[in-house]
Amino acid sequence: MVRTHREALWEARKETVAFRADHLRLLDRERRTLAVHRQALQRPRVHATHRVEHRAVLEGAKRLAREGLDAHRRALAENAWLLKLVELYERMQQLRAQRERRKAARRPALARPAAART
Repeated sequence: MVRTHREALWEARKETVAFRADHLRLLDRERRTLAVHRQALQRPRVHATHRVEHRAVLEGAKRLAREGLDAHRRALAENAWLLKLVELYERMQQLRAQRERRKAARRPALARPAAART
């Protein structure tokens, strides 16, 4: 009886060890797969001070775009590429406004019944 109990415990232990080994192998494979995907998706590292400077310049460009042409002229005297950022920001604003106007023009046409459109 004791021997049978010991054998049952030994078989249970072997099954547990095999299951645990399979589980660890699966986890390891998942970790490697995730690491590969994470590296592929990871953005290039940018030094923190560069990121802060870039954000400050963009905020300055937005502020200058709101202030008007005089601010543009002052910015050109200070820094030519800052003016280019401002122009880019204004162009984006113009494109957004055009897109909104086109959407607004399409809305009434979509609201009318099909028979009335023809």
